[in-house]
Amino acid sequence: MSVVDSLFKYSIGKKQVMGVLGLLLCGFALAHMSGNFLVFQGAEKFNAYGDFLHNLPAFRLIEISLAALFIAHIVMGIVLAVQNRTARPEGYVVKKSAGGASLGSSTMAFTGIYFILFLVVHLLNIRFHILPTPVAGASEYDVTANVLANPGYAIFYVISSCILGLHLSHGLSSAFQSLGWYNRQIAPLLKKISVLYGFVIAIGYSAIAIFLMVKHG
Repeated sequence: MSVVDSLFKYSIGKKQVMGVLGLLLCGFALAHMSGNFLVFQGAEKFNAYGDFLHNLPAFRLIEISLAALFIAHIVMGIVLAVQNRTARPEGYVVKKSAGGASLGSSTMAFTGIYFILFLVVHLLNIRFHILPTPVAGASEYDVTANVLANPGYAIFYVISSCILGLHLSHGLSSAFQSLGWYNRQIAPLLKKISVLYGFVIAIGYSAIAIFLMVKHG
């Protein structure tokens, strides 16, 4: 049996694949947020960053790879969720303690579904420039500012940032455990890192939305 067959046939293999996908997405979320922090330095810096990305020779390949990563994560999440319901495993990631499931683990399905819906809206906002109003020929900064100048969208993005932080915090902790990195000595540190990461994501993305709402609203 090949390594690939082993990964997808057995529960532990699927969890390890999910763990790798989760780590990649956590890395992307942090990198994407870091790049978006250039809005605090003004339109020129942010547009230069956008132009740099779009002019990369492999930009289309990166976009396709990122889309494939999201789709694979969603599909694997659904597969594991169905498996959990039918085979009564302990769950994809964090073992339940005597105190019960954490907020992140107990809301993982909800936050995952919510984020899929958010991603659709986000693509319509920023990638395709359709919502809230069609924009043609505008710069990256102007498109982003046009969306977040609308208080309704800005609040939506702040709420979504908090939900994303919760989802990714639990996802990061889950990935650590699924990949076998937890042990008695390091587990407390990894849990703290996961919580801190979630707060950084929630606060960082929220700050971007609030800044542009206040500046351009």
